[in-house]
Amino acid sequence: MTSWTDLSQGGLHETDHPLDVALSGPGFLVVQTPAGPRYTRAGALSVNQQGTLVSAGGFPVLGRGGFITVRSFKVTFGPQGEVQDSGRTVDTLHIVDFPKPYALVKESRGLFAPTDPAVQPEAARDIHVVGGTLEESNVNAVRTMVDMIDMLRKYGATHRAISAHDDVAPSRDCSGCLVPFGGRHDHHGG
Repeated sequence: MTSWTDLSQGGLHETDHPLDVALSGPGFLVVQTPAGPRYTRAGALSVNQQGTLVSAGGFPVLGRGGFITVRSFKVTFGPQGEVQDSGRTVDTLHIVDFPKPYALVKESRGLFAPTDPAVQPEAARDIHVVGGTLEESNVNAVRTMVDMIDMLRKYGATHRAISAHDDVAPSRDCSGCLVPFGGRHDHHGG
């Protein structure tokens, strides 16, 4: 079974946590992992003991100048991704996008990697950064439930059709006898 991830925009939910950041529009934050850069829309950020801005998975979030280091807990984000520490801009979030349709593979912790390592992301356009806000799931629960019920009905209809076919079709028992419709055994050759 192939998995598929819908990367369309989810709703925005205000959290009032200053390190939360949502991306409004197409694009991804860039984080540095041991396997190289990875991409995410998960914006629940924090600051580690070294003062580096990190993702929920603990990976450094990249700015245009590399790792983003802050010295206070008064961090805010501007609409273009400017990272401000006590009112002073220290860097700008490195936000990228990929050609569509997205050829990304989902990894753990909400991270994505390109399926083809030769595909390089470009600077995101038409993106707006909203601080103190997180992007909600883009799943439509009602639509998903309707789709599941529809699939269950189709499965049931297919199962009934196969069962009906099995009841009508002749079959062989282990001794080589035919069991015709009606269930009476006729032995051949004797």
